[in-house]
Amino acid sequence: MNQLLRFSTHSKRESGATDQIRALGPLLESFGNAKTIINPNASRHGRYLQLFFNSRGRVTAAKIPTYGLDKSRLNRLSHEERTYHVFYRLLTGATPQERLIPERI
Repeated sequence: MNQLLRFSTHSKRESGATDQIRALGPLLESFGNAKTIINPNASRHGRYLQLFFNSRGRVTAAKIPTYGLDKSRLNRLSHEERTYHVFYRLLTGATPQERLIPERI
């Protein structure tokens, strides 16, 4: 994908769209990657990315019509495994008050 984006960018205006598409990768990985026993950054998701080109062969847009998650990461974890990275990143940015678990009523 990076090669396609690089070859289809020839101006500053075009680089804006390709930069946004490149920035999408790390964001989606935080929602779809998790720590496993074997790999600290294992991909636990599948995604299909569509790139749209204009008549001159330049990338104009991208779309992700399919994004599948391994549901077991949310409710059944093995010993020393973690759920998706995004939950830990949210906690990192939370204030101490926001990290408190409310009492059950």
